[in-house]
Amino acid sequence: MNTERLNTLMDAWADSCLTLSEASELSALLRHDAGARAHFREQAAFLGLLHVSMDSLNLEQAVSPSRTSSLVARPGGLGVAASLLFVGLMALSLGWLLASPADTARARRIEIHDGNFELISGPMPSGFP
Repeated sequence: MNTERLNTLMDAWADSCLTLSEASELSALLRHDAGARAHFREQAAFLGLLHVSMDSLNLEQAVSPSRTSSLVARPGGLGVAASLLFVGLMALSLGWLLASPADTARARRIEIHDGNFELISGPMPSGFP
């Protein structure tokens, strides 16, 4: 029994892409070799179980309610708290905006001195250097 060729044919069979000549080769191999039949039976059973488990998992996910839909339908306490915090911050910001004194510009005289700090003796003069 050439297990490499058998595995190649079985993979093509599992993927449903056997050509007519490959299908006849696989049939002849299974008809004449008991070891190939046993190996094919094991692999087919494994693939069948794999498909059944995936189908049941897909069915279970399709039937069970989604978590996202329940979150949208009923917001939890965290969502309500975040909403209240946002509304409170917006109200505080509006109150601060309305109650804050208006900024007014005041003219001030600023003296400008010579900027050479090495020649200054005594206290530093006020104003821009």
